[in-house]
This record gives sequence, C-alpha cells and structure tokens, in this order.
Amino acid sequence: MKKINQINWRLFIMPIGFLFVFSLVLNSCGEDTPDYIPGKKTTLVKFYPDKGKFLERVMLVGDNFPTDVSQMKVYFNAKRAAITGSSGTHMTVLAPRLPGGEIKEVENSKNVHRIVNISVVVGKDSMTYQGDFIYEQTTSSYTVVGNGDCSQLVVGSLSEAVIQPTYLCSDKFGNVFVCNRGDGAFGWGGDNGNCGGGRNALLRLNEEEDLIEQLGGDISNAPAADPITGEVILPTESFIGSYYTVHPLEGWIPRKRGFTWAKEYNDKELPSLGKPWKHSMVVNPEDGYIYTRFREGQVVKIHQVLCTAELVFNTGSHEVDCLGLTFRPGEPNILYLAFSFNSSGVLSHGIYTLDVKNPTAANFKRLNAEGAGHRDGRIETALFNCPMQIFTDKEGYIYVADRNNHCIRRITPKNENGDYMVETVLGMPNTPGCVDGAKDVAKFRLPCGIAVDNEGSVYVADGGNNRVRKISVN
Repeated sequence: MKKINQINWRLFIMPIGFLFVFSLVLNSCGEDTPDYIPGKKTTLVKFYPDKGKFLERVMLVGDNFPTDVSQMKVYFNAKRAAITGSSGTHMTVLAPRLPGGEIKEVENSKNVHRIVNISVVVGKDSMTYQGDFIYEQTTSSYTVVGNGDCSQLVVGSLSEAVIQPTYLCSDKFGNVFVCNRGDGAFGWGGDNGNCGGGRNALLRLNEEEDLIEQLGGDISNAPAADPITGEVILPTESFIGSYYTVHPLEGWIPRKRGFTWAKEYNDKELPSLGKPWKHSMVVNPEDGYIYTRFREGQVVKIHQVLCTAELVFNTGSHEVDCLGLTFRPGEPNILYLAFSFNSSGVLSHGIYTLDVKNPTAANFKRLNAEGAGHRDGRIETALFNCPMQIFTDKEGYIYVADRNNHCIRRITPKNENGDYMVETVLGMPNTPGCVDGAKDVAKFRLPCGIAVDNEGSVYVADGGNNRVRKISVN
C-alpha cells in the first residue's frame, strides 16, 4: 500500500493555480465545452510544462479533441501516455515511464534527460507537437534486507534478517525469491571476509509483508518465475535431470522434479555425468518450455507437463558459466544469454542471442565487443566484465548484473536509429563499495543476481555486500 499512496500523492499534489485552470477547463459544461466534429481535422497548438518526470501532468492545447478520451491516443516518443481528461480544446496526460529518446545535456543536473516528441492520434490521423518535452530520468537505490554479515542466516522481519544472496527472481504476486549461497560460492567470501558460514537456502522476500522466510535448503542457481502460473523454477547442480519448483497453490513447499530425454541421444551429445551443472533457467512465454544451459554448452528445453527434455543447441565445448537467460518482449523465441568468463576467453564477458526456433550456428550471435571492461554506448562496442544474471522488464529493457565492474547495466530496446544501447544504471566502474542513494553516489560490490518486479523496480543480489538492494528507475 505504501507504493500506491506515493503514486496518489504524486498525481494530486500540483500547484494551486494549475489545479484551478484544470478545473475550469475540464469541468465546464453546456455551451462552454466545444463539440467534437468527426471528419474535421484536429490541430495542435502547444503543451505545458515542457519538462518533467514520470507521471508529470502535462496539458495539451489544441482544437477538435474528442471529449471521449477512448477515441484518442497520446504518445511520448513511442510510449503511450495515459489521458486523464479532455474538454475539446485542452487535454491532460501523464508522462509515461521511460519513454526513451536522445539524451540531452542539462547543466547542473545529475539525472539523465531525454528529448521526447509528443504526438496525438485521432482516428487515422496522427499529429506531432512542435517543440520537445524534456523527460527527466531519475535513479536511486536503497537496501531492502541484509546488514553485511555473512556468518549466519537469520530470517524474519526485513530489518533484522541476515542473508547471503546470490541470485533472484520475482513473480507476479509481489514476491522476490532469493537463492542464498552461504557456501561462499564463486569467491564472494574472500572479498568480504569470514564468509561461508551461512546456510544454502531458498528464501521468499515480500516487502509488503515485511518478511523474509526460508522455503528450502537445497543449493540452487539462478531461478525463474513462470509469467503465467507464477511457479518458480530453480536449477540444481546435483543431477543432470533434476530441478525443483515452488508454487503458490502448494504453499511454496519445494518439490523436486526430474526430466527424461524425449529423444535418443548419444553420450557425446549429452552433458557428462560428472558435470551436471545447470546455472540458470527461464520460461519462454511463447512456447511455455523451460530453457536452461549446462556448463559444457548444451542448451536444453524442458516440457513442464510431460517433464521431457530436448537438446536445442550447443554453444561449444568451451566450459563457461551462463548465469543469465532471458526472453525479451516483442522478440519471440530469441533467447538472450550472458556468459561470465573462462580461461580460454571464448564466450567470456559476452551477451549472446539464440533463435530457439531456428537454432543454427548463424543464429547464435555475440552482441557486444570481445574482451572484458566497461564501456557504454552502442552494444556492438560495449564491454562487460563478468556479466551474471540478466532480466527483462515489460518495456524490453534488459538489466545486467555486471559483477566485476560492480555496476548494474541496462540494454535498451532498439532506438530510432535501430541500435541497441548499453547504459550504466547505477554503480561506479571498478569502484566497489556499499552506498545507497542516487546515481552519483551509489556503489555495489560484486552484484550477481537481478530481478524486475511488475512495477519496474529492480532488485539486486549485492553478493559482496550480503544485501538485497532495490533500484527505482523512473
């Protein structure tokens, strides 16, 4: 409820003068309200204010607006805005979240500003206002749970809990599931001192309930939530054909699952018995299969009902961890994979795509430049340093836990030039720390897990700081 209240205050706290004018314009009746004339061209005059943030109330002035707002659409760049009222000559809209656009430098501001074009669609006619709306994008972080202690696991209220988070996922019910790796996995203990004394566990975190509780005690890697059922699926390291699930209808009680091969494969095609490691899972919204990748390169899809599996592709015999898998809205059957690093360098520090409906070598592509480092910009030239878990929000932004850069990065949808862009959301490259706040001060230490909830908030498993942090990007 706290989030809802905050949004309501944001909507209704406006300058008194603006409220008075707004009331006169939209609440007038009778002859004072012009009638909409179908077939007559709608004209645009001006809009104000000319800058603002998410949910900024913007007045659009013109002629022959329909008073029935369902007959119109308003866009900030390609992002549709909510229309809150129309008088025929004046219309109010709310600036949408993250409309994109070219970055504009604004003096003495630490936030990102983007140039936005406002367009109005009435019937088959589309018109664009002259002049730019400057959208101010704000980013900040705070600690949800954890105090840096890695010697024990303590569940309960968020303020008192002690955890060692590694990977995350969120479901459609407002829960965040945390894979707690108290074994000091991947050397986190060496960076924070005396770690490895906590317990391996699956935890359910819910901010509204002010609760973090333990659901199970098995070791697991990067989980995924089915976007339809809400079931959470976790890869294991113990056996090739094993994974486990927790489901809301079963009280989140962990259930061990197994799969068999749907076809006959020879031993060389399958993962070796001594290396049954699956590091991440994701559900494809298009076909409903679970997708995972074994350390030796086998990409596999698992039928959730029949519990049978098929080999989809092999990324190569170069052993490298793939802790991040995601599918992006608007790109059905394109699997995104994030690779950490290995000694040979092959696949290392790479973001790749694979067309799972046509899984050929030509359709397995590296998107970013080769090598380790930190570089934002067009994805073809961008550099990562051990990217771990990745997660896509509803807008198509891919968030990346860029572990060794101590940063949270983001891959944007294609812009007006057809380019994917890489941005640093929070964190200072090569500068580990534990600082909450805005972009100019926030620091992370070896972030490894990432999840995005339905409201667009980003949760981070800040492994080196033994905390779950939350990022708000507006």
